[in-house]
Amino acid sequence: MVAADGAVAAVYPRAGRVAVAGPDGRLRFARELTDPVAALFAGGALWVAAHDGSALALAPGDGAVVAELPRGALHGARDLALAGGLLLVADAPRGAIVAIDPASGRVLGPVGDEARNGPVSVAADANAIYVAEVGAARVVVLDLDGRELAALGGYGRGPGQMLAPRCVRVDARGHVFVLDRVAACVHELDAAHRSVARHAIAPGSAVDWLARDTDGAVSWA
Repeated sequence: MVAADGAVAAVYPRAGRVAVAGPDGRLRFARELTDPVAALFAGGALWVAAHDGSALALAPGDGAVVAELPRGALHGARDLALAGGLLLVADAPRGAIVAIDPASGRVLGPVGDEARNGPVSVAADANAIYVAEVGAARVVVLDLDGRELAALGGYGRGPGQMLAPRCVRVDARGHVFVLDRVAACVHELDAAHRSVARHAIAPGSAVDWLARDTDGAVSWA
C-alpha cells in the first residue's frame, strides 16, 4: 500500500505487525496489532482492519491511533479498498461489503446486497467495485452505488471459471486479476471481462495476496 507522499505500508499477519516506511526507505514506525489482515491509506491516515472485526486509523507519521471503529461495527474484516472516497471493508462473516467514511470513521452501512456469499476480497476502480465471493466461486461487479453489473466466474475448471477466489485486484487497463489457490493460478480477465490468461502458481505456494503498485500494475510473488 503506497501513500500519496510515497510512504509504503506493509502488513504482517503472522507476526501481528503493521509497518510504514517513508519514500526514502527509512522506517517510520512498526506497531503490533492483533491479527491485522489489510491496510490502506485513506482520509489522511493508515486504516488497518483485523480478522476479529476491529479496525482503526493510524497517523502515517508515528502510528498513533487517530480513530477506531466501535466494537461490533464489523464482524470480521478480510480486505480493504477505496471507492468514491469511501473505505470499503470485505466483511466475510457478515456477508457484506461495508462502507466507512475515512475522514470521520463513521460506518455508513453495507454497499448493495448484505447477503454476499463469503466476500473475502474487494477492489475498485473509477467506475466499479469488484467483490470476490469464495462461497460462490465468483467475482461480482457492482457500480459505485452497489447495484450488480456482472458476475464473473462460477464454480468449475473451465475457461473463466473458478474454484476458490481468494483475492481480487484491478490494474490500470481495467484487467481483473483473481487469485485462486485451489486452482493454483491467477485468473486474468480483460476490461470486457473475457478470460485472457491463467497464470500458474506452484501448488501449495506462499502466494496469499495480489498487489497493485503505484503505476497500476498487479503482481504476485
